[in-house]
Amino acid sequence: MTLERFVYANLVLAPLVVAAGYYFWESIPVLVLPIGVAYLTFVFLISFGWLLSNASLAIRSS
Repeated sequence: MTLERFVYANLVLAPLVVAAGYYFWESIPVLVLPIGVAYLTFVFLISFGWLLSNASLAIRSS
């Protein structure tokens, strides 16, 4: 999977993870919470880096 496809897939998947975490907040096992937070942090950092890279390329080419 390319980085671009990863970012696009997580535009759908990350909000679903957040919504599921909010909906099942009371019954989430203690071990799952840090894994979910780590996943969302990883997705945010990768997506932010990809976005900045694309913005930089767009600015340079114009």
